Amino acid sequence: MVQCATCSKDIWRWPKDIRKSKSNTFYCSRKCRNLHVTITCRVCHKPFSVKKAREHRSVTCSKECFREWLRIRYIENPPPRIRHTRNCKVCGTPFETTPTENKRFCTPKCANRARSLGLVIVKPRNRIAKTCEICGSAFEVEQNAKSQRFCSLKCKYAWQSITFTGENHPRWRGGREPYYGANWKRQRREVRRRDNYTCQHCQITEAQLGKALDVHHKKPFREFGLARFKQANKLSNLISLCSSCHAKADRLLQLSSM
Repeated sequence: MVQCATCSKDIWRWPKDIRKSKSNTFYCSRKCRNLHVTITCRVCHKPFSVKKAREHRSVTCSKECFREWLRIRYIENPPPRIRHTRNCKVCGTPFETTPTENKRFCTPKCANRARSLGLVIVKPRNRIAKTCEICGSAFEVEQNAKSQRFCSLKCKYAWQSITFTGENHPRWRGGREPYYGANWKRQRREVRRRDNYTCQHCQITEAQLGKALDVHHKKPFREFGLARFKQANKLSNLISLCSSCHAKADRLLQLSSM
């Protein structure tokens, strides 16, 4: 049981809530919590009204007074810094440090000299010797990297290029068909003439582009195969696109098939 900070009424709270409370103040109702009290500003000394729940945190009446209070407290009258004086273990020069800082040497130069003199015990690094699966070179790794199989990124990328190529790649879709059938050149000319030699996405013409437009299969040719090239090369399945729009269309097809 705890008491209300406003009316002193006994109220029940969970023990964990009492332990977690920073201000150690509790209220029995919203009315008691929102009750306003009058306190004095620490800068301009004017009385101002605040909620009872914020009484212990409010120190000033406005933002201007709060900035002035911060300036007075931390700039003009900063709290004293607790410093301890120690002697360097190498050169004996006294230096200052904080109580929580476990510093034994005055400079990094003295710290490095202490390591060379054996004044600092360096734990031996427990490393594992391994052999690279690509170039066969010997290399060492830490205990937490014992699954590493290659000595460098260059060897790792070389292994990936060998392992994930062609049918071994998880996203393999059969590859590009270099030959689209006997009627492909004629159908390609017909599609470009039908679309008035204009890209059907960005409306750029062959004259503006300076080269012939690409012809894109709406349904990929690999889904038909070379045996059904006439169905794949129907005019309804073909569209004229510039190189940029063609690449975007192929990317959308790739994403839709994933």
